[in-house]
This record gives sequence, structure tokens and C-alpha cells, in this order.
Amino acid sequence: GGLTISSATEWKSVNDGRAVSAGEVVVQHYDHCGESDLKPLDPGDFGRCKKLYVCSFQFLYVILVGNMLYGGDSIIKTDYQEEYCYYEMFNQRTDLLGMREPFTIYYDPDDPNENDYHEPVNAKQ
Repeated sequence: GGLTISSATEWKSVNDGRAVSAGEVVVQHYDHCGESDLKPLDPGDFGRCKKLYVCSFQFLYVILVGNMLYGGDSIIKTDYQEEYCYYEMFNQRTDLLGMREPFTIYYDPDDPNENDYHEPVNAKQ
């Protein structure tokens, strides 16, 4: 299905997100040679300039909205950084899966299946 942006409805948040599972931590390598010169590298390639990393993992969660359970998935991702970020991201993943306290999820009240861990940029328009 295509991505539909519902501009009529303001998204709400619910502090009831609970992680169900998470994928492996993915590390992407980049060669950064200047402002607009950023090239993906295969792991093991050294590149010509400064090496940058982006780490991420996907996860599944559930939320409760009006006695109904809805599922969703999202991704947590670092910015480009010079530090190798695998362990930091692995710890964040472990924390998320082990959280006793629920976390905030944003959703469309007209259709709670439309939801995300990250606050929608156009939610307030």
C-alpha cells in the first residue's frame, strides 16, 4: 500500500508502547570526503577520507487504544558519527526490550493502525 498522509486529523500520543521484538543492529559504513561527498562503503573497505557510521535497529511494539491492541514497527537510528556505534546501539536495543515502563507512541485517532515511535513532523499542521 502507498503512504497516505491524513492532514485532517491531529495525531495523539499514548504512553503505552511496549516492545515485542527487535531486529539485529545494522551498521552502515560511509566514506565522507566533503560536504556533499558521502559514499556508502562495504564493511572492510577503508575509503579515501573520513569514515562515518550509522547504526540502527528495527523493532515491533504494541499499544492499547480504547481497549483495542494495535501493533506497529519503527526504527531507531543514529546520525552519522565517527565513533563505531554498534555497542551503544546494542545497549539501546537491550534497554528497549527490557523496559518495564511503557514508552510513548504517536497514532492517528481515526485509524490507530497508523502509528509511529517518532513524532510525526506534520502532526500539528
